[in-house]
Amino acid sequence: RLTLTANGISLFEADNRTPAVTLKTAVFSLSGASIYQRALVMDEILLDQVALHLIRTSADAYGRYNFSDILDKIAAMPKSETPFRFSLANVQVKNSSLQFDDNVLDQKIAVTALNLGLPFMSNFPKSIQTFVQPMLSAKINGTAFALTGRSKPFHDSLETSLAIDLDHLDLANFVAYSPVALPVKIQSAQLTTKLDLIFSRKNLQSEILLSGALELDKVALQDAQNAPLLKLASVKAQIKSANLSTSSLTLDKLIIDTPEVWAALDEKGSLNWSQLAQKNPTAVASKQPASTGFAAKPDAAPSKDAHKPALLLNEFLLDKGMLHFSDALNATPAQSMEISGIKLSVKQLSSVADAKLAPITLIANLGPDQKLQFDGEFHPMTAVLRGSVSLDELRLESYQAYLNRFLAANLSGRVSLKSQIDMQQGQLSLSEVGLGLADLKLVPKTKNDGQIAIKSLQLDKLALSTETRAIKLGD
Repeated sequence: RLTLTANGISLFEADNRTPAVTLKTAVFSLSGASIYQRALVMDEILLDQVALHLIRTSADAYGRYNFSDILDKIAAMPKSETPFRFSLANVQVKNSSLQFDDNVLDQKIAVTALNLGLPFMSNFPKSIQTFVQPMLSAKINGTAFALTGRSKPFHDSLETSLAIDLDHLDLANFVAYSPVALPVKIQSAQLTTKLDLIFSRKNLQSEILLSGALELDKVALQDAQNAPLLKLASVKAQIKSANLSTSSLTLDKLIIDTPEVWAALDEKGSLNWSQLAQKNPTAVASKQPASTGFAAKPDAAPSKDAHKPALLLNEFLLDKGMLHFSDALNATPAQSMEISGIKLSVKQLSSVADAKLAPITLIANLGPDQKLQFDGEFHPMTAVLRGSVSLDELRLESYQAYLNRFLAANLSGRVSLKSQIDMQQGQLSLSEVGLGLADLKLVPKTKNDGQIAIKSLQLDKLALSTETRAIKLGD
C-alpha cells in the first residue's frame, strides 16, 4: 500500500487570488491491487476540513459556474473506448464546508459541519476491507440534516443501508442548476422514491445494491425548439435489486401510464430523437482512446470476476399510450399519423441469452375501427419472435402518401390480416395467413383512364418464408 498525505492544499480561481478549494489534510492510500486489476484501487480516502466555494454565474439554457471552464476542457478531451475501472474504499469527508453563491437569484447557501462516509464505491466486484459506515450530516444555513446507515452487524453479509426517501421532488426546478447542457428541456417531472442503498460485503466480495420503489409523475419533455417529445402520467418501478457494481438489474414491476411520444423522420432520414445526442456537446465522444494509467488495454483478457450486465423484468405494462409520427423521408407529402390506445404487456423478460422466451401482448389502434394486435413470445437478445398477429380494417387511403412516388393512382379500401409469425436467426416466416380485401378501388389520377374495383377478396392459408424465398397458397 502506498499512502500519500498532503497538508494545506489550496486551489485558486483564474485570478490566482480567490480560493476555490482549500483543504487542511488529504490522505490517499493506493492499493497494490491497482497493478494487477488495471484499475484505480484506493483502500482509504480521507479529506479533512475541505472548504469549497461554488458560484453560479449564469442560467442561460443550463447553469454556468466558476468551474464550468474545467468541465468544458474535460468534455473536449478524447474519450476512451474502454471503461475506467475504479474501486474506492473507506471514503471520509470530515469537518468540511461548502459556500454556494447564486448570482442569478442573488442567494447564498452555506453548508457547514459537513461529514460524509462511504464504505466503498466500485464499478467492478472486488474484495474490500471496510471500516467506515455510510452517513451524511451537515448544517444547511444553520439547519441540521443527517442520514445515518442502518447496520446488520450479525448478518452474514455485514449489510449497512441508507434510506433514500423523496416525496414528489420537482426536477424541473433543478434544470437551471445543471452544469452541463441537457439534450432535452424538462418542462415538468416529479420524483418520488422509497429506496434503500445497501453496502454489502459477503464472502469477501463487496457490492453496492439498490432496492425499493421509484416513481416519476407528470413528465413533459421538449426539444431545443420547444417541440414536444414525451409526456406521461407516471412511471412506476419496483426494484428488487440493482447491483451497481455489476450493472445487473432485477425489476419486479415497471408500469408506464399514459405515455405520449412525438417522433418525426425528416427528408434526410434523421429521427428527431437521434438528433438529441448529436446536438449535446457533452455526448460527442472521440474515437481516440484516452491515455490513463489505470484503464485496461482494449486487447486485454477480461478478469475472471468480470460480470456481464443482466436485466430481469418480471412484469412490464405500458397502458393508454399514444404515438404521433411524421414521415417526410418515405412519403410525399409527409405522412402524419397517430397510433392510440397502445397497450404493451411483457412478463419474465430477461437479457440472459439462454433465458426462456418472454410472453408479450401488444394492442394498438391505427385509426377508427383499425386495430393491430400481437400475442406471442420473444427474446430481445436473440431476436426470436413468434406468435399470432391480426390487423383489422386498415384503411388504405390513409397511407396514400406512401404510394404517390411510384403509383399514379389513388388507392382506397380496407385490408384485414391474420397470421402466425416466426422470426429467428434473421429469417421471417408467416403461416396460416388470411388476407381480406374489401371495397378496393384503384383510380388513376388522370382522367379518361379506367379504374379497378374489387368488392371483396379473401385469401386463406397463405405461407411465405424469407429463408426459402417461397410463397405457398393452400395446403
